Amino acid sequence: MMDAVGFWKAARDANMEAWSKLMVDMVNSDEYAKATGTALQQFLAMTQPSRDATRQSMTQTLATMNMPSRTEVLSIAERLVNVEVRLDDLDAKLNNVQRAIQEATRETIRQALETPDRKLDAIQTRLNGLDATVRDLLSFVQDVARPAPNAP
Repeated sequence: MMDAVGFWKAARDANMEAWSKLMVDMVNSDEYAKATGTALQQFLAMTQPSRDATRQSMTQTLATMNMPSRTEVLSIAERLVNVEVRLDDLDAKLNNVQRAIQEATRETIRQALETPDRKLDAIQTRLNGLDATVRDLLSFVQDVARPAPNAP
């Protein structure tokens, strides 16, 4: 006996394979790309007034509700990124200053250990200057890190 189910499966598979090849060839053609592009362009042109009206309505609604629009949120995001970049730069500069102060302090201490007592006053004055510089830097960093009075 013939296998009827097997025959139908083979016919179905052959049919699906032919349709698949036909569709792939059609979708990969320049004519299909042009037709799709034209249809999409017409659709976008047709829906543009509706999208503009929706955008304007949404902006007015958000303003009425005292909420930010998409444009305002993007602007704030860009400003925050700018602040983060500037803080990273400031952090790098402060690290360089800290390293320089540590090196100067080490050098001053080394000189103090190698120097007779008569030059210790000059070294003490230099260390006091470094101490004042460190206090000024810490005060500056605290001022920068302090939130604005009206910040949430």
